[in-house]
Amino acid sequence: MSSAVAQTRAFSTSAIAQEISPQAETPVILSNATHTIADLKEYFVPGEITKITDQLIIKAVVVANDEHGNFYKKIVLQDETGGIVFLLDRHDLFTTFEEGREISIGAKGLYISDYSGTIQVGGAPTIDKKGNPRLGQLDDRLIADHLFHGKQVGLPKANEVTIVELGPSDISTLVKLCGVQFSPNDTTGTLADAAAQQTISKTLVDCNANEIFLRTSGYAEVATVSVPDGSGCVTAIYGVYQDKKQLHIRTGLDLSLSEARCEIDASAALASTATPASLVPVISLKEDFSSNENYEPVAAPNWLNTTNVSKGRTWQAREYNGNVYAQATAYKDDAPKVDAWLVTPKINFSEGLQISFRTATAFNAHQGLEVLVSTDYKGSGDPSTATWTPLKGVELANATSGNNNWVPSRNVSLASYKGEGFVAFRYTGSSAGKASTFRVDDVVISKS
Repeated sequence: MSSAVAQTRAFSTSAIAQEISPQAETPVILSNATHTIADLKEYFVPGEITKITDQLIIKAVVVANDEHGNFYKKIVLQDETGGIVFLLDRHDLFTTFEEGREISIGAKGLYISDYSGTIQVGGAPTIDKKGNPRLGQLDDRLIADHLFHGKQVGLPKANEVTIVELGPSDISTLVKLCGVQFSPNDTTGTLADAAAQQTISKTLVDCNANEIFLRTSGYAEVATVSVPDGSGCVTAIYGVYQDKKQLHIRTGLDLSLSEARCEIDASAALASTATPASLVPVISLKEDFSSNENYEPVAAPNWLNTTNVSKGRTWQAREYNGNVYAQATAYKDDAPKVDAWLVTPKINFSEGLQISFRTATAFNAHQGLEVLVSTDYKGSGDPSTATWTPLKGVELANATSGNNNWVPSRNVSLASYKGEGFVAFRYTGSSAGKASTFRVDDVVISKS
């Protein structure tokens, strides 16, 4: 821990009271901060939720809020050393924390953790239905105890970088990427699925085929904006999700893509939100999807979440009563069909394994879920080009299961499969009469 952080133990309650002033309609002039966002991040311990017990006063500027719907119950703060996401249990945060507003943070009593690689601060941990701790949003009643208004100073200048140059110091800061355009496979449709309120990732590429995802919430004002087909600049908040680089714009004004497109190798651009499945075979696996965020495309280490339908839906994380699961549906989908694949990491079938999971359905109008096995799929690309056979002996939710009732699959042997391969949860449907919802959770692979 740096000497700057060590100094926090010397600050008293009276000192912090002198340094920061409570919110007021008339902005107050704040004295100098005692620490920086970089100092605050030193309290982060990977895999843990850490309470900050030292006195820290950090002055930063709001660079993103919930005004236009692409951020929900969070603001993004930035100072000269970096940026950080702050989780707050309040709607319409933009009415209090406007972009360009200087804010002082009294960090003692806050908690710090990360969401799949992006460091966040918030309130006391919560426990989900599966018993997993999560960083909580700061209770609305406590916001005034930790966040204090300064003057309106305007937004900092976005750091102009290339996709390749983006690094850890840029996370949760305002960046500007020029010479980029949407992948040729992502230049039709809209930025998100507003009808289904589904977040969608679109792939931005530069002229050297380097890639980054632009993620847009189905609740955002720009969700219905057509994907620009030109080249130019994008200003956004940079973040990471596991090993994926991604951008979140604030408004449509953050996109300036009206120049002529450059020539790139179209085959190098991603057509989906997928991370290639691992080619290192596993002999055990336990995935409950609890690290995923509600309404986000499902992402799990070395899993593949993809579709072979242009602009088609993939599996989405959903949460109910503290339980997070994977869900696929064709309800209110604009595409002609849904063909969504959720593929496990590569499995070593020679180890005498078994698989179990549970499924549920809702508004069942067709049996849209299959569980399939392949030994010739390569682990990336369109899964439908490989040979898949139905997993035998499995119990799946169906029309007789009732709405939202979880059905255990039973322990199903994988001993009949030889070598290495994958298990896939495939959902097919369409909004025209085949729009059933299916859910998958608690996938376990173990020795028989």
